[in-house]
Amino acid sequence: MLRSRMEQLFMQENSFTSDNVIAISSLLDLKINEYMRGRHRKRD
Repeated sequence: MLRSRMEQLFMQENSFTSDNVIAISSLLDLKINEYMRGRHRKRD
């Protein structure tokens, strides 16, 4: 969902560096990191 929203914002604003695109991208990064940490713990 976050990736789709980021793509939509990019298309609307035609910029990877707009504040809105960067905010969604940062949130997406956090969620990916949470997922990867949780996935790593399950394998231990």
